[in-house]
Amino acid sequence: MSRLVVVSNRIAPPDEHAASAGGLAVGILGALKAAGGLWFGWSGETGNEDQPLKKVKKGNITWASFNLSEQDLDEYYNKFSNAVLWPAFHYRLDLVQFQRPAWDGYLRVNALLADKLLPLLQDDDIIWIHASLFPLPAIIITCCPLRMNYANGE
Repeated sequence: MSRLVVVSNRIAPPDEHAASAGGLAVGILGALKAAGGLWFGWSGETGNEDQPLKKVKKGNITWASFNLSEQDLDEYYNKFSNAVLWPAFHYRLDLVQFQRPAWDGYLRVNALLADKLLPLLQDDDIIWIHASLFPLPAIIITCCPLRMNYANGE
């Protein structure tokens, strides 16, 4: 049976109350509880990116996360995801603040996501990738021909 692999910018911790904070987390958690699988993404913390993944298994769901460096947090998350993607996705192009180093950080973190995710994948996995991770599907599909869904929106 295929396993659902959810890749999002940041994962909700495996605490039942954490998912109540947002609609995306609630929806993802519901799908994972029904089907079982893996939720993969940034831990929400900064630190050494070379550390092993943090893995927590609860029931039929595994949460796997990693830290970002301060530089990657700033460029990928603050200056690209929040200052470019968020305003663009919400039709506020007047708020977009593009900076080339932020784009480089965004690409670097998408490559890091792929590097850390690929060893966890199984042949029959179905991967769901959040829309904020535009480069990630192309990186993954060149490495392994898995079934993938790219979620458009939040």
